[in-house]
Amino acid sequence: MTAGRPGVVVAPPSSQGSCAGSELAPRAEPRLGASRSPEPERGATGAAATVAVDALPPDPAPMSRESRIARAKARRRRQRRPWIVAGVVLVVVVAVAGVLLLGGSDDAGEAAAPGPCVAPSGELPEGAPEVPVRLGPPPTDLVVEDLMVGDGAEVQPGDTVTANYIGVACSTGEVFDSSYSRGEPTPFPLGQVIEGWQEGIPGMKVGGQRLLGIPPDQAYGAAGRPPSIGPNEALWFVVEVVETSSG
Repeated sequence: MTAGRPGVVVAPPSSQGSCAGSELAPRAEPRLGASRSPEPERGATGAAATVAVDALPPDPAPMSRESRIARAKARRRRQRRPWIVAGVVLVVVVAVAGVLLLGGSDDAGEAAAPGPCVAPSGELPEGAPEVPVRLGPPPTDLVVEDLMVGDGAEVQPGDTVTANYIGVACSTGEVFDSSYSRGEPTPFPLGQVIEGWQEGIPGMKVGGQRLLGIPPDQAYGAAGRPPSIGPNEALWFVVEVVETSSG
């Protein structure tokens, strides 16, 4: 191959001499989107052959503004959907939990509700009087009934009283406390006992005996006094005053 002018290639003479001295122009690059022009190639015989080149695919048509907006909205909806589902699930879980909690509170309240008052059961301590429990619904107000009126000094609010007593739980009929089991009367300041005693004992006279039916809110309330006194239990007492003193 011989060098000619810059950019021009001079082909050697063929055996037939038909192309001697001919020049080929440099190949031009095809434009994007247009077909390439056939370019000459030399075969074994030296004759030019034409090779077809497929045209490149045309550029896609530009999207309209409305199409772009619609596609963006669809994309945002797809992105929001998981969060919406998660929010709905959370609301349902919270609602179910609230229902379960409220239901549990109601069940606990019903379980703690005492039954009706029943007759005392078991043997009484030696020397203890019978407790005339009023059978049926528990008392909702303080019951005060003198079984025997005394003839001694009268108990005043705030006194220190010495008394014998026996107490029975309304719904079980069990004796939960008694001074007779200890063999001696018990002294106590009226200001330091349950409300049912603070209101039910004043006015008694020494030697007297009184029945007290005490509702839960004037006894040990919802807490009870386990294990012998359950929650919201009404109580029945027979109290006999032995002595009283002021202060």
